[in-house]
Amino acid sequence: MKRSRPVLLVVPSLREAWEDAIAPWFERVLPGAWKRALPSLVVVPTRGQANDLKARLIAKGSSHLGLQFVTPSSLRALLARDDATPAAEPEHLRLLLAIAASEMEDRPNESEALAAKAVARAPALLLRALDRLETAGWKFQELGLSSFAPVVHRFNELLKKCGFVLPGEADRRRLQQAACGTREFSHVLITGFDGAHWAEWFLLRTAVELAENATIVLEEPRENFSDIDLCWIGSWEEVCGEAQRAPRATTALGDSLFSEMEMRGGAETANRFDFLIGTNFSEHR
Repeated sequence: MKRSRPVLLVVPSLREAWEDAIAPWFERVLPGAWKRALPSLVVVPTRGQANDLKARLIAKGSSHLGLQFVTPSSLRALLARDDATPAAEPEHLRLLLAIAASEMEDRPNESEALAAKAVARAPALLLRALDRLETAGWKFQELGLSSFAPVVHRFNELLKKCGFVLPGEADRRRLQQAACGTREFSHVLITGFDGAHWAEWFLLRTAVELAENATIVLEEPRENFSDIDLCWIGSWEEVCGEAQRAPRATTALGDSLFSEMEMRGGAETANRFDFLIGTNFSEHR
């Protein structure tokens, strides 16, 4: 089936995300999900958000048969099944970085030796920074951190010898392959992600490229929005076109607990309220 243009929806709040975007998507996709040859995916940042969506479906009496709920880690594992070489596990990368650092601990330059000892004790911090730089398209040399340069250079050599790449580079390569590959998913819904999830940018883009139909739901930045959130939405608009904004709720909120009809006695309220008034504090007790 030919791939359709991804749909980008921006909603004012999480409540409207469900009512105006997510629930209608489920109503459209669920009836035939189990019949389709290709699976349908729902991609969310955390397992808790996936469980919340499942609970909402169960509350409505709907089954999610034929849908797969995935987080970035499980989506990455799902896409890695077709890789020619197995992906490097995080513990393998930490071990290689620790080995590279231990080899540099005896360097005559004191700052380089101290940096190597620090990385050998806690390689995860530098590894995370290197992966973020890779995802952003930066090179470590551009930072000007000469004390860590020998460790990073040796680490890159070990990566090449083992045939490993950082997760950011692996995601970038998958996106390039997906752009000219065959479709692997029928429908994909991506929701819950914002400017704090730039590390998953290429991964989410790959899921969109591999889908026959993709929908991305983003929450509109609030009053204290940042340039990162605006850039996040703008980057998706470059991929999907101009965002469609879901209509805001039209029900105006008044300053009364009761409607006009209820106050006139024309409608019975769902709950009855009893008000007790005491003349002093002892009676309140």
